[in-house]
Amino acid sequence: MGFLITMAAAALSLTLGWACWLLARRWARHMMVSHVIREKALTLGPHGIIIADATRPDFPVMYVNRAFEKITGYAAAEVLGKNCRFLEGTDTDQKGLQELRRALREQRDCRVLLRNYRKDGSPFWNDLFVAPVRNDMGRIVQVVAIQQDVTEREQTTRRLATESAIIRALAESPSLYEAAPRVLQAICEAQEWDLGTFWRLDSRAGILQCVDQWHPAELELQDFENFIRETTVTRDMGIPGHVWAKGEQVWLPDLTKESNFPEASLAAQAGLVSACGFPIANRRGLQGVLVFYSRRIWPLSKNLLLLMVGTGAQISHYMEREQVMIEQKELTILERGLAEFMGEGLIALDREGYCIYVNVTAGKLLGYHPRTLLGQNAHEVLHPAASPAACEPDRCPILLSLQSTRAVHVDDSGAVFRRNERDLLPVAYTTSPIIDHDLIQGVVITFVDASARRAEDERLRRALQEKEEEIQRIQQMISQSQEIKHQANPSDLLIEKIKKLLG
Repeated sequence: MGFLITMAAAALSLTLGWACWLLARRWARHMMVSHVIREKALTLGPHGIIIADATRPDFPVMYVNRAFEKITGYAAAEVLGKNCRFLEGTDTDQKGLQELRRALREQRDCRVLLRNYRKDGSPFWNDLFVAPVRNDMGRIVQVVAIQQDVTEREQTTRRLATESAIIRALAESPSLYEAAPRVLQAICEAQEWDLGTFWRLDSRAGILQCVDQWHPAELELQDFENFIRETTVTRDMGIPGHVWAKGEQVWLPDLTKESNFPEASLAAQAGLVSACGFPIANRRGLQGVLVFYSRRIWPLSKNLLLLMVGTGAQISHYMEREQVMIEQKELTILERGLAEFMGEGLIALDREGYCIYVNVTAGKLLGYHPRTLLGQNAHEVLHPAASPAACEPDRCPILLSLQSTRAVHVDDSGAVFRRNERDLLPVAYTTSPIIDHDLIQGVVITFVDASARRAEDERLRRALQEKEEEIQRIQQMISQSQEIKHQANPSDLLIEKIKKLLG
């Protein structure tokens, strides 16, 4: 009996052993598959993954995935055992780095945006999430960092923000010279450029001259600034002249290799290693050039190219509008000068018939200071009550001109304007509507004093009337003499009668 129990126990033990072995094998296989899946997920994912050993000094890297190698250009063998600060390059004063260091000291998660550098030296924007990993006892044994290359996104965001700042600067500035520093600052700060310069073309002299520049206050560039300020550039000379000659943007990622540009050596001495320039042109041709310098070698990107083209277009349109405004202002000054000293009175009315401009001659003729007529209703001021016909709105030539696109000339004996609110001034005047975009915006009235001419006309009329009356008297006298001549003589009648009697 004991033997049977022993055999049964052995069989049960063997069965349980096989079952445990099968379960262990299945679990190991499952764990192996899970590990392979996790490894593939880490390796083939789009984000760079870094695992650092937090138990050793300086947190050396113990693992990086393929995405990290692709983003940074560094192979895993070049990174393992090192601290990841090599990605910072010399750019160690970023706000994101300060937050990252503080989070590591406080042993907490953090997410920051950093400007890192690839193996070839080109910068990229790194959206970095860092989290500590604790063991069962709560001690930090590893630090996991997940990086995402967001250069395209960040450049798009910065481009849109820069364009908005440029539009605001141009809209809020009365002239381009006041807008230029704000435009340069907006581009430099958003695009990580250290120096921005604005060159304006003097078409008569055939040169480009720097009229404004901007850089951060903490950056010392005095020698290079003086060189730029004192230099005039001809076509194909230096970066501005090269942009002028080509008529398109110029990108120089490494100034140290550009010995044919005279400013390259001075820029390198100031620590500026890359530059770009783009033209400002409109339908009149090149108007200026913008040139930017940086201590970093930035690659030319689609967003930066769009920003350069868009900024050039905005500034060129502003310059064109400014030039048109200057020309209109000069024309207005000329027109006002002519209007002030012309021999005719001139009054301009708005579409409601109120005076908006009165020249000196009009004020003298009407006996008012020109400013006293501004804002007054021209119909009530000019047309006196002594001329009822002129005061009827439906017959007033001035009011009718606000409804018609044709000029009206009035020169008759009833055409008078009120002078000094008591006297009447005989005038000859013309009302001409002001038309803009097929709409009547007002009326211009030009008039002259017709008193002397009408007095002369009256004298001539009276002289002509007197001559006509004299002619009529002479004609009456001639008519009467002819009638007397044709009357019969009495002696002739007597002789005729005797002849008849004598038969």
